[in-house]
Formats: sequence, structure tokens, C-alpha cells
Amino acid sequence: GGRTDGPMAAESAVAGLAAAADEAAAKKEEDEDEGEEEDPLLVTRAALHALTNLANGNLACKTAVVEAGGAAAMAAVVKARGSDEAIAKICVGGLANVGGGDEACVRAMISSGGVDAVVQAVRLFTKASPVSLGDALLALANLACDKKHGAPAVVDAGGLEAIGAAVAAHAKAAND
Repeated sequence: GGRTDGPMAAESAVAGLAAAADEAAAKKEEDEDEGEEEDPLLVTRAALHALTNLANGNLACKTAVVEAGGAAAMAAVVKARGSDEAIAKICVGGLANVGGGDEACVRAMISSGGVDAVVQAVRLFTKASPVSLGDALLALANLACDKKHGAPAVVDAGGLEAIGAAVAAHAKAAND
């Protein structure tokens, strides 16, 4: 029936986001070469925004996003398309929201590669986009609140070094 198909259909659709982002980015590069204006990433970004906003809800919403594979999809998109700042910022915000959930949400972030993806984004945003850096640092802060799993995962992923580099770059920019 309708209700039992919902979570499976959602999981399948969410799992396809990383592949869709890759395909759309390749199409975007082709279109730019041909001078076309259409944005093939529009639907992918909108879907990622929806996941991010759902993960900003209560614990039931965060859990639904995790169970549908949303944390894994957002982590995969950051890893594959991290140089696309708009997409990376959306996904990092979603991962920050998931990381603010319960232990199961934090563990999903860790097992999906979300911590590594966020640390990658911190490094990228430190160099390229101080405005987006805040979301990535918030994601690490949310994870670090979970002392049992999150904080060690942040340290193991090189998060302390990335945070230190971000703070140093910010201080340097403020003093220039």
C-alpha cells in the first residue's frame, strides 16, 4: 500500500541525488561550452534544499532524512561536487542539521562519510568562501556536542586542524 512504499521510494530517490548532481554538473559544463543558459542543477539544488529544510525540523524529521539516506546523499554530493560552492553550502547546512540530532543521527553522519565531507568543505570554504564557512563550522560544532561519537569523529577526520586553519585565515583577513 501507499504508506509502506513511501520510505522505500524516498530512500531510492534520495540515493539518486549524488548521481543526479554529477550528471547535472556534466550537463552544465556541456551547456556552458555551447553557450546555453538553462541550469541543469536547479532540480538537484531544490531537492537538496528540501532535505536540508526537513533536517532542520524536529528529531522525527531529522530521523526521516537519515533513514531515507539523506545524510549519505548530502555527504556524497559534497565529496563529488565540493568545488560547486552553492551545492556544497546547501549540503553542509543539511549535514549540520542532521548532526544536531540524536546519537543515531550523529552515527549516520559518521558512517555516511558526512564528517569527512564537512571537513573537506571547511578547508574549501576557508580558502574560497568565508560566508559559507560558518555553516561548515556549525556542522562540526553540532557533531562535537556528541562526546561519545561525534567529537572523536571530528578529531579523527582532521577537524581540529581545519578549524585552526579557518580561525587563522579569518584572523589574518580581519587584520589585513
